[in-house]
Amino acid sequence: MSKSFLNHTQFHLLYDLSDEYVFFMRKEDSTYVYEFINKKAAELFSENPIGRTLDECFSEFHNRTIIQQYNRACAQKGSVCYQDHHCVQSGTHINETTVIPIFDNGNTYILAMTREVSRTQDLRESTYLLETYREAINEVALVAMTNQKGIIEVVNDLFEKTTGFKKEEVIGKSFHMLNSNYHDESFFKDMWDTISNGHIWNGQIRNRTRNGSFFWVNAIVVPIKDDLGEIEKFLTVQFDNTEKNRMLKDLRHIERSFKLITEYSNDLIAITDADGYLLYSSPSHETILNYDKEELLGSYYFNLIADQTEAVSFAKIKMLDNFRLELLL
Repeated sequence: MSKSFLNHTQFHLLYDLSDEYVFFMRKEDSTYVYEFINKKAAELFSENPIGRTLDECFSEFHNRTIIQQYNRACAQKGSVCYQDHHCVQSGTHINETTVIPIFDNGNTYILAMTREVSRTQDLRESTYLLETYREAINEVALVAMTNQKGIIEVVNDLFEKTTGFKKEEVIGKSFHMLNSNYHDESFFKDMWDTISNGHIWNGQIRNRTRNGSFFWVNAIVVPIKDDLGEIEKFLTVQFDNTEKNRMLKDLRHIERSFKLITEYSNDLIAITDADGYLLYSSPSHETILNYDKEELLGSYYFNLIADQTEAVSFAKIKMLDNFRLELLL
């Protein structure tokens, strides 16, 4: 610990009776070291932080905001004030911090004073809505937060359940472990170029689970920016649509099989709507009844049969009445 203009006794005489959380920090390289904290601030730590850096005491997600504000105060050579919100089970806590930079004998110090701010009714309602949305999304989507380099920092429970990877297996790593080798490099380059330029990317991705099986998702990647407009996080939300893709594949197979049967059959095969109007007619209608395909579609099929009694008597008519084949895309 370097020798500062403010000693231990002076600091505690000044701030131990304060209702605010008070921190006296020294800038060291790209982080800050705890020099002194008052009695109230000591309640926040399970271990004494004196002599330790912010990086050692908080997660990267939390200390990034603190360091950003401390650096802003140093750059402006003046005090700054900011608010942050912390959602815990008992509610949402809002802190307001005043940051004062101090320059002495070539060293840079920070005096930070934090106080809790009372929540208004509007804020409580907004927080409730945000929590409701968060819970709803967590029920239906795989959610992951990465840093600006694409390293995973947070995943939700559905991410674990769907991929088979535990949180401790993916945090600190990239999405490469989910790569199914289905998409080429240009696919991911386009995605990265889009989000790196601050734009939202969305599309379909085939992922791989921990046990090697594949699943498809509709993915949305949203760049999260800080107060200065710089990208600091990427939020990825994925909706599993594996079952939908399977159903579409089955329907396309059914459609191909149906065409093979009807296109090469000598029987009269037709599909009508519930009222009997023609939706589909096999090519045999054109050869046996001498109608063009355009004339047949939309006509009332039972009148058509009545008008062609003689021709129909030589053909076997298969009616698929009251049935529609629909591809729901």
